[in-house]
Amino acid sequence: MVDKRVVRTKKDLKNSLLILMENNPYETITVKNIVEHAGYNRGTFYLHFHGKEDVMNELIGDMFEGLTYAFRTPYRNHHHQNLMSVSANDILLFAYIEENKVFFSLMVTSSFLSEFRERVLSKFIALFEEDLHFLLQKHKEIDRELFVQFRAYGLYGLVIEWIKSDYANSTVYMAQQLLKIFYYKLDELYFLK
Repeated sequence: MVDKRVVRTKKDLKNSLLILMENNPYETITVKNIVEHAGYNRGTFYLHFHGKEDVMNELIGDMFEGLTYAFRTPYRNHHHQNLMSVSANDILLFAYIEENKVFFSLMVTSSFLSEFRERVLSKFIALFEEDLHFLLQKHKEIDRELFVQFRAYGLYGLVIEWIKSDYANSTVYMAQQLLKIFYYKLDELYFLK
């Protein structure tokens, strides 16, 4: 059984680190800063974490788990689901990112979290490779691996630019646009001078 007090304490300590990172480089934040901000003492902190690195690692793990869960939501309970039957309301990826906007905004702006950005991209590629099966029978000349990379990088770019815009569009609008982009088939493509 999970002790709710432990869960709450760890959540408070992780949130305090995030809030402190909004105005201070990670490297300058101390355990003392974290516990003072969270309203705990160092003894309580060390019951749950060895140092601030453990707090950050658990926070990143939480974000990754949530991001993966949100990505898989439209098809989680289906063995086989056509993307064409997915609605914008089924896509929770943007809502999850917005709910955790402090972390994801820091991911984009903080040099400390640059490794996390790379891991997000790698995770998108893995999810597209593992979970989404593109039927390319009509286009056998298209390399599946390159196709997956193109789609994953596109989603990643869409997410990063949305975060950089300070979440200018609603989560529903972003989900609708993502679906329209995925559904879109070019009839012709021209370069203009």
